[in-house]
Amino acid sequence: MKRLFFLFLQIFTILSYSQSSRWKDYFSYFNVKNIQKVDNLIFCATENGLFSYNESNGELKKISKANGLHEVSISAFAYNPSSKSIIIGYSNGKLDIIKQDKIHLIVDIPLDQNYQGSKQINHIYTEGDYAVLSMDFGIALFNLKKFEFKETCYFKQGLNYYKVNKSVIFNNKIYAASNYGIYSHTIDNLLPNFSAWNLSNKGTNYNQIVKNNSILVASSYNTLYKSEDEGLSWENQGNYPNLNDIVSIDNSILLVQKNKMVLLDNTLNVLKFKEFSDNLNTGFYSHDIFYGGTQSKGLYLDSTYLVPDGPFNNRSYSLTIFDNQLWVAPGGRNLVNNFQSSANTYGFYHFNGQKWNHIDYESLNKERYIMKVIPNSNNANEVFILSYENGLLKMVDNKLQAIYNHTNSSIKQNERLVGGGFDSNGNLIVVQTWSAETNNGVNNAINIKTPTDEFKYLSLLPKRINQTGGAMDPYIDSQGYVWVPSPRNNGLVVYNYNRTPLNTYDDKIYLINSDKNSGSLPSNNVMCATLDKSGTAWIGTDSGLRILRNPYQSLESGIYNTERIVISQNGLGEEVLRETKINVIRTDGADRKWIGTNSSGVFYLSEDGTTLLNKFTEENSPLPSNLITDIQIDQSGEVYFVTPSGIVSYRGDIIDSGDEFGNVVAYPNPVRPGYTGNITIRGLAHDAYVKITDVSGNLVYETRAPGGVAIWNGNNFKGKPVASGVYLVLMSNSEGKKHATTKIAIIR
Repeated sequence: MKRLFFLFLQIFTILSYSQSSRWKDYFSYFNVKNIQKVDNLIFCATENGLFSYNESNGELKKISKANGLHEVSISAFAYNPSSKSIIIGYSNGKLDIIKQDKIHLIVDIPLDQNYQGSKQINHIYTEGDYAVLSMDFGIALFNLKKFEFKETCYFKQGLNYYKVNKSVIFNNKIYAASNYGIYSHTIDNLLPNFSAWNLSNKGTNYNQIVKNNSILVASSYNTLYKSEDEGLSWENQGNYPNLNDIVSIDNSILLVQKNKMVLLDNTLNVLKFKEFSDNLNTGFYSHDIFYGGTQSKGLYLDSTYLVPDGPFNNRSYSLTIFDNQLWVAPGGRNLVNNFQSSANTYGFYHFNGQKWNHIDYESLNKERYIMKVIPNSNNANEVFILSYENGLLKMVDNKLQAIYNHTNSSIKQNERLVGGGFDSNGNLIVVQTWSAETNNGVNNAINIKTPTDEFKYLSLLPKRINQTGGAMDPYIDSQGYVWVPSPRNNGLVVYNYNRTPLNTYDDKIYLINSDKNSGSLPSNNVMCATLDKSGTAWIGTDSGLRILRNPYQSLESGIYNTERIVISQNGLGEEVLRETKINVIRTDGADRKWIGTNSSGVFYLSEDGTTLLNKFTEENSPLPSNLITDIQIDQSGEVYFVTPSGIVSYRGDIIDSGDEFGNVVAYPNPVRPGYTGNITIRGLAHDAYVKITDVSGNLVYETRAPGGVAIWNGNNFKGKPVASGVYLVLMSNSEGKKHATTKIAIIR
């Protein structure tokens, strides 16, 4: 066992750094679904990853899609001592097998080509060289030695498939607890023939089955059964309310109820029990210790909760970054149509720069529809919570101070707030959709709260196309314009309040839509908008991307049309993101565009959009979903991708450096023999001048550093690789007033 312990300790250490360090997960590890104990290591499976607890030194390690796994949404987990491997099953039917410091992805479950239903793996049981996968359609038998599927059996009668919740191998037979009874069959070549399987307790929905010595134990949710004759007959062993899991441990059986664990001997007599104040998914018992897999607090062990730091829940909708802190809102409306409310009890999640905190919904007046959390730009201890049902909430030092709604502010009835932020004067600007205006039905609107708590309601009714509401998170620019994306056929409404929120006499309102000379958008369902560093407006719709150059002058002229972005490939022009639903557009320090879509992941475009620099999807990156609801970029250049299944970040090279030099770093450095990639120099002032010379002062290369990053391919002006030696990097900001130097060593 000691050898096995050190093997898995080594595996987890290696896998923790197996993928590029550019990626990082912000997943929740609080919901423990399965526990496996190997000597002094306790492995816990959660929704989006695994974590291990080392009982010897108390160390926690985690593995997710950001550093080794291939998927998220873990639905099954097992350890096979024969092959010394960890097996992870996912809700999409794929498998990860961790073995000998590698993670093997298994995607080829042999499925009937006519089967279109769920492929979720509900449970994995291993014995010897076999792993039995309990699926939503039946069972699949995998050979761990040959790394191939042996058989698949569909539990099907007519057009109905019977879900298998859990399986076990006993005396060379598979016993499957299904939603129609307990089926059994010998492991042989006839396994795929469902009609040959034996059925006991027909019509009863069984959710658990385990073996222990010479008996089988199963449950139909609250009722426990025992069989001593290889499943021919089942004896009722009593009622155990809210029975969530049964675990076979040596010569005992552990029953895991909602708030209790009961340890039975192999004759099913009670040995001991332990009650919990937390809701449990699963548990384990070893050396007189109960281990609790809780639903919301991680692993319970000896009155202590063990869990890697992270958000409370993976459900995420929007992210706000300020002063190196993160605020995550889980969202409050349906993501399919963007208009129906969708309640949850998750509160919101706050990273204070050192650790994550959970602000629960009870402390928020049981608020269940949080769309966005906005810290006060002048006081980070004061935050405002936007609700899709109940208006604006104000918290100070994590305590609820006020709720603003139609009774005490300018916010109208149907207090559906969708987004907003602070302007440069400290005014809080929030967009309300479905606002009930007197005699005018429902409408989108802007509500502004001044620093002195005065409110102003700005109607967008004059530019409404459709009679129904619908709005997304606005873009608030520095010139006093609020850009309100308005899906549901209402275009992009631009409101100029001239930075005088209480004075509306000088206000102007514009509409950008699909009409000619009024925008020529591909669709009136506008999802997002932003202005880049050159002042160009970038507009995302449910049918593609458009830009509006010189937007202020164009809008003022009264005649304006947006443009497509076209990439030329092989002499043919192709429109960028044509007919793609775009949810969010962000601009980094080099004016490059990060575009989040509704079903195609993230596109990274050049400044003008004509070059695709990168594309991230759940298939080729750690993204947990191709549905992107928000993107944010911090001052270090880290790019955060928000999805309904959790948040991951990507460390880009571009930073928002301004005119100052930061910590200038060149990498790789030294450049060793055989390296043919680019050399990156980070930490520069924005758009800095960069000259590279040899030690004699001869200039070999020069460039500019948009976004504080310079790239050198290691060649001289003639395109030939420079010789071995030390090269000086001389830098100055765009005004020539700030300077920095560094060195790069090249070994050929």
